[in-house]
Amino acid sequence: MKIFYSLLLFIFMVLYAQDVDQIKNKLNEVGLSPDQAKQIAKERGYSKSQIQEQAKYQGINLDNSESSDKNDNSNEYNPDFSIIESEESDDIISENIDVPEYDNLKYFGYEIFQGDPKVFQSSSFGAVDPNYNIGPGDQIIVMLWGESQFRQQFIIDREGYVFIPEVGQVFVNGLDLKALEKKFFQILSKVYSTLNPTIGQPTTFVDVSLGELRPLRIIVLGELSQPGAYSVSPSTSLSSSLYYFNGPTTSGSLRDIRIIRKGKIVGSIDFYDYLLSGNVPNDIRLQIDDVIFIPPRIKTITIKGEINRQGIYELKDGENLNDLINIAGDLMVSAYMNRAQISRIIPKDKRYELKMDRMIMDVNLLSKSDIALHDGDIIEIFPIKDNHENYVRINSTSVSRPGDYELTPDMTILDLLNISDGLLSDAYLEKAHIRRIDEDLNYELITINLKKLLEGDQDQNIKLQYMDEILIYNSNEIKNTFTNVIINGPVKNPGSYSLEYNKTLGDLIILSGGFIKSVSKVKITVARLKENSFSPHLYSFPIKKNEFININELSNANNSINNFELQSYDVINVYSDIRADIIGSVNISGSVVFPGNYPIISSNDRVGDIIKRAGGLLPKADPVASSFTRGNKNIKLSFDSIINNPSSKDNFFVMTNDSINIFSKTNIVDIFGEVNQPGSYKFYKGHNLTDYIKLAGGLTVNAEKKEIWITYPNGVSKKYRKFYPSPKVLDSSVISIGFKPDSDPLDKTEFAKEMASIISDFLQIILTLAILSNSVGS
Repeated sequence: MKIFYSLLLFIFMVLYAQDVDQIKNKLNEVGLSPDQAKQIAKERGYSKSQIQEQAKYQGINLDNSESSDKNDNSNEYNPDFSIIESEESDDIISENIDVPEYDNLKYFGYEIFQGDPKVFQSSSFGAVDPNYNIGPGDQIIVMLWGESQFRQQFIIDREGYVFIPEVGQVFVNGLDLKALEKKFFQILSKVYSTLNPTIGQPTTFVDVSLGELRPLRIIVLGELSQPGAYSVSPSTSLSSSLYYFNGPTTSGSLRDIRIIRKGKIVGSIDFYDYLLSGNVPNDIRLQIDDVIFIPPRIKTITIKGEINRQGIYELKDGENLNDLINIAGDLMVSAYMNRAQISRIIPKDKRYELKMDRMIMDVNLLSKSDIALHDGDIIEIFPIKDNHENYVRINSTSVSRPGDYELTPDMTILDLLNISDGLLSDAYLEKAHIRRIDEDLNYELITINLKKLLEGDQDQNIKLQYMDEILIYNSNEIKNTFTNVIINGPVKNPGSYSLEYNKTLGDLIILSGGFIKSVSKVKITVARLKENSFSPHLYSFPIKKNEFININELSNANNSINNFELQSYDVINVYSDIRADIIGSVNISGSVVFPGNYPIISSNDRVGDIIKRAGGLLPKADPVASSFTRGNKNIKLSFDSIINNPSSKDNFFVMTNDSINIFSKTNIVDIFGEVNQPGSYKFYKGHNLTDYIKLAGGLTVNAEKKEIWITYPNGVSKKYRKFYPSPKVLDSSVISIGFKPDSDPLDKTEFAKEMASIISDFLQIILTLAILSNSVGS
């Protein structure tokens, strides 16, 4: 609010022409810049023209305050004057060269100017141009050596003079270096006769050079984000000056950057020459008050696809598609030469005649690469096909080297087999196929007999065509030479396994990784198909029903399991002896004498047995509050019943990894909800629910007596019922009293009116019925 009232004061002072320093001081007090003040004033209803007109009248720059603040750190390349906003826009808008167009393509060349111009400035100082015009601020160094010696430095004053002792004022403004040396030689010769003696050779010599030079002030106009005056190094050329103002915008030309001197165009450069070759022909050194002008782009052409440097380019008049391809780095090796496509915007003067706004042109790059291009053209270079067109394929596991091979002239199947290092012994020779694409682009199968082919039958040696695929089959797969067997049960890798010749049951157990760690004794059955029967024959190891084999016996080579040969489609089932499995354990923690892990001695072990082995409960233990966990599930058990009665139904059978947690008594009862003093209270043995409600100050007026609950430590909840005995309270119980929903109080006057209305209506009904009854009787 303080800022707002201070702003109103600022606007008032501006509109009524107060002192400028007073206005600026007031802004500083409230922490506002002129830009921020201007924006807030606009939001409060003052027009931009009002604010700007008064600000200009008071000498306050509201248009470029931020940019001038930013540019205070460097005076070598900042503009000397501000850019005034237009009425149509509140901000200076410059084109961003990183804005993607045409499938994320960028304008070529502009990004080079986006680096820090200081980096370029550090390398922009070099030898002074002999044609450099000397002017005020420049430093001249004069050195005599030989018979007479001295070294002096002179700064040219604003009128173009330097003062030389024993000589006086010398006018040097506008001279180049050669003329300056000549003038100093003539002047100093009058003082030092040995410099230019009338007789004999000179014994004194003069050397004139330039020291520190004044920065050049140039003007930059045209298509750039910040036109204006810039201070640049005296050795700056036309091309290097572009870095001072971050180059043209994307609407400006890189192909025709002009330098104007004393109203005449004295040169121009094509910056593409520098970008593409590193050379800048006709690059001119700048002089004071030179004007650099960036004209609009000439032609904007986009090229994409199979070109080495996709992008948006500028072309000069007369440059064609071939020139564009060269500028864009030439075509990629994968470019399709028979067809490229130009998307063209029809020139405005021809749209009515052609009855269209856009058109597409297909171009053969082999014959028409010199085609003329128009502004806005988009050229797409297409890729060649991905597939090869001179191959045949042999596809089989029964060939030494399957894969794709070059199709040579007059190649036959036998040639292909020889190149692929021939057939393997499991090849199916009675039949093979050639899969071929016919003229209608349909697949056809040509059958051949490899056996006859290998015996010399030339009718089977068919000549191959492009994309032929030779299919050679595996004899073992066709004849089911190798079938599968299945093993199930407590082995490390149960599943299906191929059946090789002479494979035994012992071999299969080893292939499946052996038995899992918890197994020590097993019984194995093999189910085998019987001919002409739907019921399998069952083999058992050992034979007797209730016996098991110790797994250590399988290491004996003479064991019957190691000598039992498997047959096709056998199903092997492995069963472990539960009685001999590795012992599991149960964890018990909390208020027991000896917490820890306890082994399960027998399958009949129960919760009470584990508690007993742990030394029983400690005096502080709370059986009611204890828990039993299996997996991620909490099983609700009455530990109180288990301890008091071991034969109780709650005495649960335990399993491996079960967890028992015996909690301790807290000696606390919690009371929540609608009592006058909710909170935690000491547990008093023998107190019931009503006693604890009294202890908490009784019920509030908002208490809902039908929603009084007690939750016991084992999670069981009980509701308080009127006219029933008050529930007992156990240690760690939680009592909660519900809230009575709001209801409107009974308005006795309104109630009486409603009742009177109802009775009146009822009497009217009775009277009407009586009248009707009398009418019917008469």
